Amino acid sequence: MNIKKTLTGLMMALLCGASTQTLAQTENEMMYVYSGGRVVFAQQAKSMDNAMIVQQRLNLLDSLGNLVFDRAVSEIDSISFEDPTIVDDRILDVVFNADGSAKDISTSNMTVEYHAGDNLSTYWNTQYGRYVAASTSTWAAKNGGHYRVSFADNEEFWNKLADGYTMEAIVMTTTKGSTEAKWIGAHQSGGPGGILVSSSGKLTFLPHTSTTKYCWGAETSDWEPNEYYHIVGVYDKDSAKVRLYVNGQFVGEGEAVGDLTKPTSNTQNHFFAIFGDPQNGNCEQQIPGEVVTFRLYDTALNQYEANILWEKVGSMKGSVPKANILDVVFNADGSATDVSTNKMNIEYYAGDNLSTYWSNKYGRYVAHSTSTWAAKNGGHYRISYADNDEVWNKLADGYTMEAIVMSTEKVTNKEAKWIGSHQSGGPGGILVSSSGKLTFLPHTTTTKYCWGAETSDWEANEYYHILGVYDKEAAKTRLYVNGELVGEGEAVGDLTKPTSNTQNHFFAIFG
Repeated sequence: MNIKKTLTGLMMALLCGASTQTLAQTENEMMYVYSGGRVVFAQQAKSMDNAMIVQQRLNLLDSLGNLVFDRAVSEIDSISFEDPTIVDDRILDVVFNADGSAKDISTSNMTVEYHAGDNLSTYWNTQYGRYVAASTSTWAAKNGGHYRVSFADNEEFWNKLADGYTMEAIVMTTTKGSTEAKWIGAHQSGGPGGILVSSSGKLTFLPHTSTTKYCWGAETSDWEPNEYYHIVGVYDKDSAKVRLYVNGQFVGEGEAVGDLTKPTSNTQNHFFAIFGDPQNGNCEQQIPGEVVTFRLYDTALNQYEANILWEKVGSMKGSVPKANILDVVFNADGSATDVSTNKMNIEYYAGDNLSTYWSNKYGRYVAHSTSTWAAKNGGHYRISYADNDEVWNKLADGYTMEAIVMSTEKVTNKEAKWIGSHQSGGPGGILVSSSGKLTFLPHTTTTKYCWGAETSDWEANEYYHILGVYDKEAAKTRLYVNGELVGEGEAVGDLTKPTSNTQNHFFAIFG
């Protein structure tokens, strides 16, 4: 049996032959049991009482002494308290961009076609911290703006769906119509189905199989317009079932006997539509509302795994507060947007060394510079506060600067900056000092640059969450790295603007 190195000493002892162990020491954690590389049991450790080996079977008992898990020890891969990530089986993962386009960030890298229309747009959604697609089509409209992902002549992709799959989406509609309409659709007299509202007004997941055709049993009437719902639809070929989970809860099941069938007519209907359903190369049954995410997994996920997906939504939803002065989000085309209420203009000074790319680690586009250390006049972003007394006054009485940064090298004899705004004055930035220290500093009239808010404990090619605090009342600057206070410095006097002229009154990103 392969026991993960990450197991606690408790579980290591258990699976190496101990007969019984209390789980109290991990009461605030989730426990996950893996078999065949899949999560087959998950529960808060605090609700568990004992784990026992009985005739070479692992028995887990809850706090009332009830047996809640029983499996042969030889079938168990591992037991872990680490947060699981269900990403390996993604065969489609659609992300929407600021310019209205979309891309697949799964390893399949499928083409997502953008069929623009006046009713289709994207916007930055502060609730989920990403761009979402929004449609203002009328209910069940035809031939409006939509996205499509073709699987025509892609047998490898189809075969992955044919033996079972999971469809995941976060969706919302602005109204509740009385006819069939779809957020996701791929069933023109056949196909892997979609996530939709049925003609009876039910929230539905269905594929099309050769015996049962559309599986209307995986549905629920318990939903309302103007509410976001996390939908997980599972086609389980082995059990000939479809299952529907809404916000982590199992809400419906239907029969799905036979084989998954492709849409009929011709290959021009062989695509997933986002905001509609294929119709002879165009789209019908469109839905007014929003699509936040759309993903496909090459696995029929179980209840525990569906819950894990819902928990991931919880960690994404509202997990990052929006800044009230400046909050920079990078876009697919290399540009950047301020999503704070200020909506400050971010100028994009392009260069061969500057680009953006989608980071799976952080679930967003990040800016990337290949400039040499401490270079001049390369690609950068700038946000001007020249003649903006309102912004400056907010900074002058104290502020906090937050960034997640990484450098591909560590030079210890030359100053360089991720964020900078101090040309002989200014609110400072997040940088590496000439002594190689990770630093936050503003400029005040008495102490000038506050080099005391710094640390030498950092490495190249590692991401760091940085919080720099200028506390005018305490006359201090403080530096927090990954949530820990690592440095403090004096900051006596008043915050001063950069000298020379207003052309230096801006924040630079990468300089």
